Amino acid sequence: MCYLHIDLLATTPANETNPLECVKNARILYSSCVDDVQIEKDGVQPILSLVDTEFGGWPILQGSSWNGSTYNLSNLLFKLRQYNYNVIFGINTNIDDQNSSSHVIVVSEINS
Repeated sequence: MCYLHIDLLATTPANETNPLECVKNARILYSSCVDDVQIEKDGVQPILSLVDTEFGGWPILQGSSWNGSTYNLSNLLFKLRQYNYNVIFGINTNIDDQNSSSHVIVVSEINS
């Protein structure tokens, strides 16, 4: 059964004329994950670029070029949350215990 899923992502069936956008994106993601040659060629640069451009840098990596005056912890936490990664706190929605037709936002600590 697993082979069926891999085949759907690894190849485009001959009779498929207009695949859904989500299928196209899944195929792009799959091919980028199994392209060992490109992964080795890129090295760690893609993740370093992400840390630098999206997360405001990291002093350990940037040394004296890191600008602490532009660092914003709130922005970092927001960006990490966009990637569905909870660092200090988690945010979720639940059904309200007192009114099942409404939802509440739950902010909670992360337990390690």
